This record gives sequence, structure tokens and C-alpha cells, in this order.
Amino acid sequence: MNVFLIHGDYVSKSHDRLLKYIEKAKEKKWDIEYFGKDLNKNLAELLSSQNLFGNEKLVVCESFREIKPVDLKWLNKNGGNLNGNLLIYADTILNDGDVKNIPFLKKTEEYKLPKVIFDFMSSFYPGNSLNCLKYLKAVTETEPPEFVFSLLSKQLRDLYWVKVNASNIPYPSWRVEKLERQANRFTIAELKQTINQFSHMDIKAKTSDDSIMNLLDLFIATKLE
Repeated sequence: MNVFLIHGDYVSKSHDRLLKYIEKAKEKKWDIEYFGKDLNKNLAELLSSQNLFGNEKLVVCESFREIKPVDLKWLNKNGGNLNGNLLIYADTILNDGDVKNIPFLKKTEEYKLPKVIFDFMSSFYPGNSLNCLKYLKAVTETEPPEFVFSLLSKQLRDLYWVKVNASNIPYPSWRVEKLERQANRFTIAELKQTINQFSHMDIKAKTSDDSIMNLLDLFIATKLE
């Protein structure tokens, strides 16, 4: 049994790598099956089943969160007697403990967001429009504006979350503290309004000639001044 892991918060890169793994398996005529909560078979069944023609198998798990401790325990016990390949994907950076608990791990690929993206998201707060626009220009030189917008939208959700219930957010303490410092620059009403405006911007960009880049640029220039 060979297990491959792709993880990281640089989702545009990590997911593209996932698709390339699957495409390569198709080119090799491998049998491909998927594991997830919405599918009928559990992981043990998928990895244990044999095909009639003896083709190489790839089982794809598109969300690491779907793999339970009982699955890892079973794999650790039985994986040495199995043929085939398991590809695990996570759209976040897994901690060292999670990675260490995956048995028969042959290769790990980690994709981290570039520092300039974090600089941009951290600069998004009232009174900081000039710096925020500077980072927006820098980050969109290498990243699609739509991707940047989606990350910032998630950041706003997290800022609101820590503002109303920081103890319930499932992030490391250092990250929660960083979000809290940024969230304290907003009122709850301002965050609600900003999230609502971002929703309208998203719809407008998809239903009109306005680009998300122009809308985001205008928002920062006028609302964060």
C-alpha cells in the first residue's frame, strides 16, 4: 500500500496537483474510486476490494477530515498486506501529528500560501487603505483576483467568528490571537456590513461587466480610508 498526501492552504495550487495525480492515474488505466461520507463504501472496503482484471488501483479521499481514527488504525494494521494507492487531500496545512499518524506514507506535498497573501489579508482594516491597496497590487501580480477575493471573504468570516465567539474557532492559539488583533479594529456591525457588501460584490462581478478586481479596489479605497 502506497499513501500519498497533498495538503496546504494554497488551495489553487494544491487542488491542481490533486487533479494532476488523478489525470496521471487515468492515463495509466488505473481503477479510480473515491472515498467520502456521501459515498456508500467505507475506506476499508475500498482498499480491500479486488478488481477482475488486476489493474492498479487508486483510492482518492478529497477531504482528510473524512478519515476517522478507526480508518487510520485499520490501515496501520492491514496496509502492509494490501496493494494499491491511497491519495489523501486536505485544503489546509495539517499539523505534524496528523501527518505522522498516516501510515504507509510514501510522499507528502505541502502547499503554503505566499507571505504576500497573508500580508494583504492582515492589512485589511479601517484606516489602512493605502497599505492594503499596495498589497493588493502586489498579490494580484501573481494570483487571480477571484482567488484573492475568496481568501479575503473567508478571512472576514473568521474575523467575525473570533469577534463573537473566539473560544469556539478551531485554529491554533497563535492564529486566533492574530485574528483577534485584526478583528478588534472593526466593530461587529462593521464586520457584518462588510461581509454583506462582499456578498453583493461577488454577485455583481458574476452578473455584470464589473470585474472583482475593480470592485475590490474601489471598496478598499473608499471604505477603509
